[in-house]
Amino acid sequence: MDRDMLSIDQILPNTSAGDGDDVGGKALAIRMWISSVLRKIIRYKAQHHSLLNEAATTLQHALPQDIMMNNVLPFLELPSFTFEGGDTKRKRKKLQNDNARQDDNVANLSAMLKEGLLENEEQNDAIMMLNQQLTDALATMSMIVDSVRCNSELRIRVSELERENALFVEQRDELEQEVARLVEAGEALVEENDHLGDEVAILEILHEANEGLVEENEELLESSRVYQFVSIVCGAATRLTYRFRKRVNSNENNECYRPTKRVRLSDAC
Repeated sequence: MDRDMLSIDQILPNTSAGDGDDVGGKALAIRMWISSVLRKIIRYKAQHHSLLNEAATTLQHALPQDIMMNNVLPFLELPSFTFEGGDTKRKRKKLQNDNARQDDNVANLSAMLKEGLLENEEQNDAIMMLNQQLTDALATMSMIVDSVRCNSELRIRVSELERENALFVEQRDELEQEVARLVEAGEALVEENDHLGDEVAILEILHEANEGLVEENEELLESSRVYQFVSIVCGAATRLTYRFRKRVNSNENNECYRPTKRVRLSDAC
């Protein structure tokens, strides 16, 4: 029997129970293995309980616990085989009935495995949909992160612009104060210009008066020259008159000298 029978480890794929891609392969391998076990039970009429226990143990690791307890184990509960004495035909009939029942159990188990595969496919579809949703969520999160980063950069730029605006406001205030000072200085210059205009008018009047004074001074200068000439002439006349008188007086005192002719003052001049 050990020479003809296949082990469960030789039939099942060497994968873990949670791999979704190998569920169909496991189901087919389990079905083949159970069919092989049942055929060898019929052939050798012995050791069926240990083989079924091994099958139950293998299925327990391959299927969920609720399915295993409610659906699988009842199909694996075969009646005890007693081949000691009795009618061989009756035993063969009973064995055929047990074989038919086991075939039904295997068919039910195969259908149940197909349902499990369908459920697994649905779960895979749901997982793929969830993965797609997660991918979309990650893309959205990436966009949100980019938006937050851009928002942070914009806030930093806004802060810089606010500081620059504050500097511009300070400079504008300083310029306004400077303009106010210039306006005051301009008003002062306008007032001073008005005073200067009055002074210029006065200076023009004084200039006209000065021109008149210049003309009068020129006339006075001419008069002064004439007066100086007259003064020189009169001085010379006075000196001549003084000399003449002195000479006359000296002649009068000299008895030997008598003037025979009078000298006129006009001739002397």
